[in-house]
Amino acid sequence: MPPHQYEFARLNLTYMMMSKRKLNTLVVEKRVSGWDDPRLPTLLGRRRRGVTPTALRAVCEEIGVAKTNSILDLGRLENAIRDDLEPKSPRALAVLRPLKLVIDNYPEGQVETLEAASWPEESGKTGTRPVPFSRELFIEKDDFAEEPPKGWKRLAPGVEVRLRHAYFVTCTSVERDASGAIVALHCTYDATTRGGQSPDGRKVKGTLHWVSAAQSLPAEVRLYDTLFTVEQPDDVPEGKDWRDTLNPESLVTLAGARLEPSLANAKPGESFQFERQGFFTLDRDSKTGALVFNRTVALKDAFAKKPKAEEPAKKDEPKKPQGPAPSFEERIARLPEVQAQAYADLSARGLSRDEALLFATDDKSRALFDQALTAHASPKSVARWVNEAARLLKDRPQAQVAGVALGELARLVDAGTLTGTSAKDVLEEMLRSGRAPQAVVDSLGLKAVSGKDALAPIVDGVLAKHPDEVARYKAGNKGLTGFFVGLVMKASGGQADAKSVREVLAERLG
Repeated sequence: MPPHQYEFARLNLTYMMMSKRKLNTLVVEKRVSGWDDPRLPTLLGRRRRGVTPTALRAVCEEIGVAKTNSILDLGRLENAIRDDLEPKSPRALAVLRPLKLVIDNYPEGQVETLEAASWPEESGKTGTRPVPFSRELFIEKDDFAEEPPKGWKRLAPGVEVRLRHAYFVTCTSVERDASGAIVALHCTYDATTRGGQSPDGRKVKGTLHWVSAAQSLPAEVRLYDTLFTVEQPDDVPEGKDWRDTLNPESLVTLAGARLEPSLANAKPGESFQFERQGFFTLDRDSKTGALVFNRTVALKDAFAKKPKAEEPAKKDEPKKPQGPAPSFEERIARLPEVQAQAYADLSARGLSRDEALLFATDDKSRALFDQALTAHASPKSVARWVNEAARLLKDRPQAQVAGVALGELARLVDAGTLTGTSAKDVLEEMLRSGRAPQAVVDSLGLKAVSGKDALAPIVDGVLAKHPDEVARYKAGNKGLTGFFVGLVMKASGGQADAKSVREVLAERLG
């Protein structure tokens, strides 16, 4: 008998071209720099961009082997890359589009050396690097707005922010060139806030990264985006050339970036996380005094939420007169009999009036709610997560989630396995990947830290690092409780149970 041949599907990704013939066309026509161009899906290109074999294996193991052709969302690959680089990449400060910041009340000519952690506390790794601080610094242009929009949390005239690892500063004025463009910001600093904490307990809304103007290193930074502007470049309409879908902004080169001096010893292929920017890898084109970094992946998933297409404006359409919005009671009174009865039943089970109204009038949400109760018989807990899922699904019409999975998520939260904050991250991953909540918890390591035995070492470590604040608390400044709770939550990676944290702190602080 002749052997049977099995055909398996090719691994296709959105915004990528897998045809070797077409990729060769791009190389021959010099639309890319070569087969190792970091925008290409070749192994050489991925390696030069900073993607490791571990990340590629992880995403392949996640999706499995199929016989039916399908297209993998690029966001899933990028998430695998982030998960791989997060624990491996030391932190560094880098300003990609510099704007000078002058601290007018800082001693001229003085250079102060600050110690900055190279790894986040939750990584379990230790180590610091020296970061010079001086009167003249560089910050990102995008971190300043002369007329800030509502909700702005960065620097603006009269606004105080925190400089990462350093001090609080307040913008007092701007300096312009002959054309009127802003070339420098003038600020004052609070010398008592070294390390980013205020002795009087005041809080600021924003934290900015920065580098010293005199001691920072010049560098070229290459920001890579998708090579194509459409999700399926292999499937262009008839009569249109696939090369017309090439992204003109797939590579943006920033020649004037500034980096902290510790990066002078970086080696080609070594990866770093530029704080608030993304993961970057030193390119082989680098030379002494002329560093070149490639962005491997940004910190945020640009593919998680696609902007909605704007509807064309309707001209010359008279506005309909609007009366006052009906009260909640009036809305209930107008419900059909079946929905009114459902609202009454749901309210009797302990749901808030908004949740009860949603489930009584939205068949899809009600179905999720009923299914979730089969996995966890707690209407109030289940309603919270069904409501959260319904809110997220509005912006993601393609995403799906099973009601039973939402019930399992609620059960994990009620059992103390997950904190409420971590549960939101788990729900996001459930909508993205379709995995069960326990599988997401296990893969991301999000199990809650609860119980005195587990929390005591974390609390003790935080208190040992802040003896002055402990003394002030014991002297009567009970307002520092939130300060300590926040540090413990940060040290636990956001996975500590806040109620348990307060109990342990009360014991330790007396």
